[in-house]
Amino acid sequence: MGVRLRSGRVGIVIAVTRILFAYAGFQVDPDQAGSMLGALRWHRQLPFGLLAYMVVAMGLAAFGIHNLAEARYRIVPDPPSP
Repeated sequence: MGVRLRSGRVGIVIAVTRILFAYAGFQVDPDQAGSMLGALRWHRQLPFGLLAYMVVAMGLAAFGIHNLAEARYRIVPDPPSP
């Protein structure tokens, strides 16, 4: 049951994301779109925007350290011989 429940949740997230992208594709004026820099500046001006930047940066750093440690210490078993 756990796998079905997880698959269902993932399916719901994908469906909602597709609906939002479709809505944005049909309703939003492309001339109003800004750059990534504009979006980041807007986000930083929000309350706790700088804190959110710091949390994301720490998460990315932790993810990088985790990947480096896993790449160094992961044990890959030999394939079974035929």
